[in-house]
Amino acid sequence: WHNIPDVNQGGDENIAGVTLPIDSIAEFSLQTQSSSEVGRNPGGTVNLVTKSGSNAIHGSAYYYERNQALAASNPFNTLGDLPLSNIQWGASLGGPFWKDHTFWFANFEKQKFNIATGNSGTEPNAGYQAAALALLSANGVAENSATANSIALLWPANLVSGTSLSAIQNPAPEFGYSYNGVMKLDHTFNQKHNLSGRAFLGQGNQTAPVGQTDVNPWYFEIGPIHVYNYSVADNYMISSSIANSVTIGVNYFNQTFSDAKTGFSSVPASGFVTGATFHNAPNIKISGFEPTGNTPPEGRNDITGHLDDAISWTIGKHQIRLGGEYRQMQVNEFYWRHSVGSFTFDNNYPSPWQNDASVDTKVKSLANFLAGYMTKATMAFGNPERTVYSHAFDLFSQDSYQLTPELNVNFGLRYDFMQPMHDSKKDLSVFRPGTTATNIAFQGVDISNIYDPEYTALSPRLGFSWQPKFSPGTVLRGGGGLFFDMPNANPFLDNRPGNSAPNGLEGNPGGSNPVINATVGNTIITTGTQIIPAPTGANPCPVTSPCGAFSVAKNFRSPYNINFSLQLEQSLGGKAQFQIGYVGSQGRKLLSLLNIDQPIANGTINANPGPYATASYGGNFYSDINQIQSIGTSNYNSLQAVFRTNSWKGVTSQ
Repeated sequence: WHNIPDVNQGGDENIAGVTLPIDSIAEFSLQTQSSSEVGRNPGGTVNLVTKSGSNAIHGSAYYYERNQALAASNPFNTLGDLPLSNIQWGASLGGPFWKDHTFWFANFEKQKFNIATGNSGTEPNAGYQAAALALLSANGVAENSATANSIALLWPANLVSGTSLSAIQNPAPEFGYSYNGVMKLDHTFNQKHNLSGRAFLGQGNQTAPVGQTDVNPWYFEIGPIHVYNYSVADNYMISSSIANSVTIGVNYFNQTFSDAKTGFSSVPASGFVTGATFHNAPNIKISGFEPTGNTPPEGRNDITGHLDDAISWTIGKHQIRLGGEYRQMQVNEFYWRHSVGSFTFDNNYPSPWQNDASVDTKVKSLANFLAGYMTKATMAFGNPERTVYSHAFDLFSQDSYQLTPELNVNFGLRYDFMQPMHDSKKDLSVFRPGTTATNIAFQGVDISNIYDPEYTALSPRLGFSWQPKFSPGTVLRGGGGLFFDMPNANPFLDNRPGNSAPNGLEGNPGGSNPVINATVGNTIITTGTQIIPAPTGANPCPVTSPCGAFSVAKNFRSPYNINFSLQLEQSLGGKAQFQIGYVGSQGRKLLSLLNIDQPIANGTINANPGPYATASYGGNFYSDINQIQSIGTSNYNSLQAVFRTNSWKGVTSQ
């Protein structure tokens, strides 16, 4: 999904969903300029080695706690001492099953936290409601029962009972836990052959505010997570100079998201009818106030399997490494974004008080809500759930060659192929002009791939280290390489645009089960009437209710980075070291998202519509059309210097 490790990956608000038990790590290394064996992403590579058992029973226990008693008081907090605790504890144990042959190791760790953010936000409390109702009365506008009744249903009573026309702080904390474990088995057949298996098991849950101003605990985001990772590795010495390592593994990831409080089945009965199939709170945005319904039901299930092999071969001054990997990915994503509807009430509605400068803008927006004067609404109809697949493989060769006792050279070549994602149900679609009557083309039916496959992803790598004889203590190091950044599924299936286009390829208005992202402009809410009419008939996107579309450029290519560095190190008398270096990076064909059709402005038809804002495409009218293109560039240049001493009156400094 993200093409990154899922252990320690951010869940709600970048809180680690599960964590790698800290005492399961035997050693780790960091490569900033990696060899051709490493790919799919540019940047540094961290390699972890998991602990193993031994002939003797050995273990550890640890406990860490961070709490309010040892913390400084927040000067901006007006609520007294708020909860602040993070507890992390665990234990490890390892030993033999069969002395000198079979060993076991296990590490369990639990994390639990409870942290009050002290966020500040503004709620439509009784004071603001009274001011808004007075504005309605002064202008002869009746209160709308559909919207007025929903306040008591969608906001906690304690947050809307106050009368102060100002922001409030809420002590509601973010909290969560995770259970994490690592198990490893090792078996040595003989001095040439050993086999090891490892499993990581993690599950947890977090509840956290969606934004820095969210104070309503009903709409904190909740994100239960399960991560299971299994692998088996076989290492065999073919001869004194040749060794082979083969690894097979599978990774399972499942996480869902939702508002902390759901079950708002009484909202439609009150008259505010959205037509949503879920009992989550609708996303009501009253300008100046905290919104409701921040997180619709959503989540993903990600299963990745891989098989890789690497051969190490030493020939004289050459250390050669050859190998490759096959990887299969499956993602079931069910991001029902906009499925509960997003309804905006602000001062852009042409109300009688719109231009009254003597009235606070928040009061005017709330008055529009109580009157049922809606500025804009968007909602997704249809089923966006999709299961997509992709296959990938790579081949690499690498040689570390000692040209002279002073000069070592590393060079290699890597080839990557990643198949564009596809769907066996043939319900993955893109907006592509000229393919069909509606311009919505389905992969496997109208087009072969959502974008053209790339077969030329060759990436060379080169590095050297030189210690000149004429300058003892001097080392000159340099390196460079091309790194392809293989596209992950996230931007294609959950793009979260800020306009009326769908989230991704699963949300296009086409086929037998179209997903319609419908939009309406200035509207007066009517009690018991659905705010956005459900699309019907053969023309799902009429001019009166246009819908957006999502596209990927046919010539989309994998992004890549060219990384390079040159470092000079000089020892100073054996007690100090000076280092200066240049590090640079150039990014090309980076993923970018463009709106290629912009006919909608503030909920009304633009006088200068985009090229697809006409009814000539099967009678359909499109609003925003977002397209993924590979046109971005980046560059990074850095001069870095370090002075380090390890023996200055017993003090080490850097």
